[in-house]
Amino acid sequence: MLILLTGAASELGCALAAELESQNHQVRLVDGDIADLTDVEAMWRVVRGVDAVIHTGEPPINTPAAGEAREAFLIDYYTRGTHVLLKAAIDSGVRRFIYGSTLDLFRPYPDDVYISEIWRPLPTADIEPMARYLGELTCREFARDFLVSITALRLGTLALEEEAVGQPADLMWLDRRDAVRAFCQALSRDAADSPNWARRWRLVHLCASPPNPRYISDRRARAIDTEHNFAAAWAAADGVPAAVRPWQHLVPAPVPTKSKGNRRVLFLGASGLIGPFLTPGLEGQYDLTMADVKPHPNGLPVEQVDVTDYECVLKAAQGHDAIMNYTVVRGDADLSFHVNVRGAWNVMRAAAALGIRKVLHSGPECVRGHYDHAFDIDNPPDAPGSGYYGTTKMLSREICRIYARTYGIVTPCFLFNGLEAAPTQAQTQTDFKPFTIVWEDLQHACRLALEIEALADNYEEFNLHSHVGQGKFSIERAQRILGYEPTQDWSRFYRRPT
Repeated sequence: MLILLTGAASELGCALAAELESQNHQVRLVDGDIADLTDVEAMWRVVRGVDAVIHTGEPPINTPAAGEAREAFLIDYYTRGTHVLLKAAIDSGVRRFIYGSTLDLFRPYPDDVYISEIWRPLPTADIEPMARYLGELTCREFARDFLVSITALRLGTLALEEEAVGQPADLMWLDRRDAVRAFCQALSRDAADSPNWARRWRLVHLCASPPNPRYISDRRARAIDTEHNFAAAWAAADGVPAAVRPWQHLVPAPVPTKSKGNRRVLFLGASGLIGPFLTPGLEGQYDLTMADVKPHPNGLPVEQVDVTDYECVLKAAQGHDAIMNYTVVRGDADLSFHVNVRGAWNVMRAAAALGIRKVLHSGPECVRGHYDHAFDIDNPPDAPGSGYYGTTKMLSREICRIYARTYGIVTPCFLFNGLEAAPTQAQTQTDFKPFTIVWEDLQHACRLALEIEALADNYEEFNLHSHVGQGKFSIERAQRILGYEPTQDWSRFYRRPT
């Protein structure tokens, strides 16, 4: 088998390459000094003829050492780079893909719970676990869309058993040799022909088995039984550390109340496809700073703010009480990641740095393709898919969720399918477009969101549309939490003459 291996210069990559070659596999090594994962042409070349891809998740050798450069590099590497690699591999016929994720996603949980694959990840805003998690989510969407078998190994803290004696005990210890074995064994899994995407996608938690494990896996028996369980290191540490954080509600659900403090609002994307239609309903009640990279279509004054530039966003956000982020790029392979993903990251970082406690975000609904046959649909699992628009907006929402939870930034996120002018006369032989909101109603929703004081977990997604008569996509949460209702009964324009 010819196997493409990323992160080949890392300790894990070197050990894995040696083991694969000892098993008579051919290995095509990729690292930052060989090929850039975000380079489409380079990825097209390296995946040719490959049978499987192992994306170790290890940072490449050319990762900047520290600071803003490192963080921006990593978020691009794990999101856009993983997307480029997967797209090239699948287009060239690769059916097996293995991704190295991390158990660091679960550190915020209290110590007295067992964490298996069914638990919700709680990544912090620390760049490496967060970016690695975003890469995992990108992999999941390719498994949803294509006949490809993708395994994500959530790895513990890599170490060598014999070198851990005397070190602080770590419930996530994983011997590098066991990690290598897990990657090799995962190569044997081929669920690419399964019609059920959930069978094509697999998550596995992987760490050593200490005397009193915290991380467990219902699926690990199908992956690997660890051989190196750090017995001497645990003995030297005098057993498992006592739990110091008893089980509790991680984020209590506050009672939503109204606030009058968000008067100065930075409006990013004010000249885009949505912004100009929101301004008339906001400018009389809020002190808006309209910002974009292009002039306003109605000639209104706009500050030049590039959302992909953190320092630019940080400077623009100073002195504001809230940020509305309506920037978006839909179909461009590079700009969709730069604007939608990095842009959302920059906005949330700026809010956290400046103590801004309100950010409004938006995204496309990601359910119509799977639930148009159903009714009373409120909050089903997203199915954004692997396209640039769906993937990048899904990743942007996850970034907002992480920062909202970590820094207490109240972040309402609106989901809708379309935005259009309100009807002004009777419509004949046509129905209202599903999951579509008229401009006046979105203006109303934004005003309500700017006034809400608190949300459960500080982040909430709200279905929004203007026509409730179809009984299909529920806006109950927006009604209950925000107090949203369509500003008029728009269905009266869609009455059939009788």
